[in-house]
Order: sequence, then structure tokens, then C-alpha cells
Amino acid sequence: MRALAALLILLATPVAWIAAQSVAPGQRVRLIYTHPTKADTLRTSGTLISWDTTVVLTRDIKPGAAADTVRVPAAAIALVDVSMGRKSRAGRGALYGALAGGAAGAMLGATAHEDCAAGGCYYTMPVGQAMAGGALVLGAVGALVGLIIGSLGEGDQWAIVPLPESTFRVGPTPQSSVGLTFALRW
Repeated sequence: MRALAALLILLATPVAWIAAQSVAPGQRVRLIYTHPTKADTLRTSGTLISWDTTVVLTRDIKPGAAADTVRVPAAAIALVDVSMGRKSRAGRGALYGALAGGAAGAMLGATAHEDCAAGGCYYTMPVGQAMAGGALVLGAVGALVGLIIGSLGEGDQWAIVPLPESTFRVGPTPQSSVGLTFALRW
């Protein structure tokens, strides 16, 4: 009898409520969920207001505009991410700029190189040095441009909140009767 009472308590506890213990109201969250009537997978983000059987959050549309309230059934949620704060993208922009500028500079150095075997050149430079010089100069310019562009915007750093998985099975048992199995894993 006690086992049956414990099973009923477990069945009555919403599984998504357990995951809500690691997400607090006021935090920025990103949800991936299945629409209840259309069966489409949707994604939304905003500030969490409440989380029980229905997750309520406000979406930030544009600065100065009215916030939009979204209600998602907790059972439809497939993935929850929590914002760990905003971070500048300056380093990533500088890296991408240096790589793009370095590649362009190496190609430019290789194509601009003259072979002075016939004479008439004041200074001869091997192809490798011309490529390296072009890569260094344009790589530095690209890093500076990427740093400036990357520092113009900030982005959220997201951390995944593990959702518990539950399974219900009804099936035959070895004693030729029907059994109910409930498993909860996180």
C-alpha cells in the first residue's frame, strides 16, 4: 500500500517542476519546445516569470517596446538554457579578422611576387617571405577591424539546464499479468 502511495505521489509531481528548481524567476532563459496543437518545434527566449505546470516568460522584442508574454506547457519543453551573463564578442571578432586578413595577405603576397631571375630587380624576395609579409600585415589589419566590429555587440553565454527524463510503460510481466513501470532519471 505504501508503494502505491509513493507511486501516486511521483506520478502527481510534474517532471518539469524538478528542473525548475535550478531556474529562478528573473533569469533570462531560452526554451526549445513543441507547440501543443501544431506539433512544430519552436524556440523562444526571455525573462522567466514563473514555472510550474506552465512556464511563463516575457520576451524582449525591442528596446522601448512593450514586452510580449509567452506561456508554454512545461511538458512540451525539450531544452532549457539559462543565460550566464552577457559577454563581448571582441576576441572572437579579432580572431576571425586575423584569420581572414592573414589568408588574404598570403594570397596577395604570392600573386604580387615577381621572379627576378632575368635581372632588373633591386631587391629579391622569396615567395615564402612575400606570403608571410602579406599575411602579417593584412592579418594585423584584419584583427584590428574584427576587434572593432566584435566589440560593438554583446551576446548571452548560455548554459544547458538538464531536464529530468521520465518514462511510463504498461506491458506484460513474467507472471502473465499487466504491469506499470515508472522511471525518473536526471
